[in-house]
Amino acid sequence: MIDIRSLSVFKCLRVDSINNFRPSVRQNNGNTVQQHDLSINHKLNVPKISSIYSRCEWFSNGGRIIDGEHIQKRKQVRETLKHFAYEYTKLLRENKAEKQGRRSKRTINIKAAMILRKQGKWVNFDWAFGHAPGVEIGDQFRFKVQLAMVGLHHKNLKGIDYVNINRKNVATSIVDSGLYENETISSQKFIYVGQGGNPTVSVNAKVEDQKLQRENLALKNSMDLGYSVRVIYGRPRVNGENTEGKYIYYGLYTVTRCWQERGPTGKYVFKFELQRNLGQPELTQLVNVNHIYENVNKATKSTMQTKFVMEYDVSQGKENIPIPVINEIDDERPPPFTYITSMQYPDWYYIIRPQGCSCTSRCSTFEQCSCASKNGGEFPFNPRSSILKEKPLVHECGPYCKCPPSCKSKVSQHGLRYYFEVFKTKSKGWGLRSSNYIAPGIFICEYIR
Repeated sequence: MIDIRSLSVFKCLRVDSINNFRPSVRQNNGNTVQQHDLSINHKLNVPKISSIYSRCEWFSNGGRIIDGEHIQKRKQVRETLKHFAYEYTKLLRENKAEKQGRRSKRTINIKAAMILRKQGKWVNFDWAFGHAPGVEIGDQFRFKVQLAMVGLHHKNLKGIDYVNINRKNVATSIVDSGLYENETISSQKFIYVGQGGNPTVSVNAKVEDQKLQRENLALKNSMDLGYSVRVIYGRPRVNGENTEGKYIYYGLYTVTRCWQERGPTGKYVFKFELQRNLGQPELTQLVNVNHIYENVNKATKSTMQTKFVMEYDVSQGKENIPIPVINEIDDERPPPFTYITSMQYPDWYYIIRPQGCSCTSRCSTFEQCSCASKNGGEFPFNPRSSILKEKPLVHECGPYCKCPPSCKSKVSQHGLRYYFEVFKTKSKGWGLRSSNYIAPGIFICEYIR
């Protein structure tokens, strides 16, 4: 078990790295979901352009609502994502227990999301334009279906989402998945390639000229009408890469130009120039991602490139993963400190050796594990080492338990598992961040304060 000296560890377990949110749940009885796509077909009470802009002004202070309503919205979104993580883990366990007919993991996340939808736990269900309430710029998500759950992007299989206004389709959001030849011009501008005629998206896709219809026409209409669109950068998991796929919300952009030209296949494609709206939080940390696919000869860059000043390793080699210092503000270094990887006690302190469990295997049955009994008769972690249920105190197997280091109930004793950076801010001193996707309930690190 873990004694009282490690209680501070579990404060980190409550961090939700997918990050952020809130809103009111409103479901229309006429909503339908296609069999293979989570496109939500429903009528929206879309305000006039003037009222849409006034709605967006609520977010003019750094891209967020700074009041109690915003805090409540973020709590609701966090709760939705926590429920999703629980349902997804439960379905994974059931799928693993089945001897035959295992369903694909790709469908498990969709099934978990649909369970929550039936329970009325999706938020921003009919949200159309502007920032989704409770979602902040820089928020990260593991699955694309989570974008629909919080109102960012409702189409699970399409890169362009849209609504119908006065019999005209108007785009509300786009996802850059890296499958098209999108191009970054600057940190505030990029070129988005239209939809269709791309063999990398589907083996059955027909190579042909893109047509100005449906999604592509909706994006052009957004330009003509002056509607902003939400932009989400998607990073699918690449074979051999030890990272999770993730989707990052980059904020609101305006379509400033549309034209047609020949693409790599020799067919005509539509291209859209998007400019980032002013008054939004700066994107201080954008990961430079190259998507590489077996059937594509070259990598396609899908995120904006940034330059950082990399300095010394904060851990001084004591961690398996170096912790660099990044300072884009000035030449200051962090104040001196000693980095430790184990608890240190004064000479006068008498350490009482805690009693561990007697399991000789990997604590496979909670009925026989004394550590599990301290958690209410269950193991606190799922197979991905995430907390299953939020509790004020979590007991895990410790160094005095007889179970091996591979025990699923030993989580905080293996050091860092994610890439972290110590970075300098303009007005709030030094901070800690990660470019990796970190699921809710994941152990991050031990700290002393």
